[in-house]
Amino acid sequence: IFNRSLELCEVPSCFKRSTIIPVPKKTKIKGLNDYRPVALTSVVMKSFEKLVLAYLKNITGALLDPLQFAYRAN
Repeated sequence: IFNRSLELCEVPSCFKRSTIIPVPKKTKIKGLNDYRPVALTSVVMKSFEKLVLAYLKNITGALLDPLQFAYRAN
């Protein structure tokens, strides 16, 4: 499924679904602004995102200037 998705440049709609849970910011809730939304995505989607990230890093690694240090791991 992952390879096919990369070939077609499409993410299956079932991977895109998430559940939004309101999490309180403070102990005393007075209104809707005292909550922050947290989106829970599936483990499959998180795995897919990591595979895509590794794929893109592999492709773009040779294109980046070796003296570019900002916003890069290590």
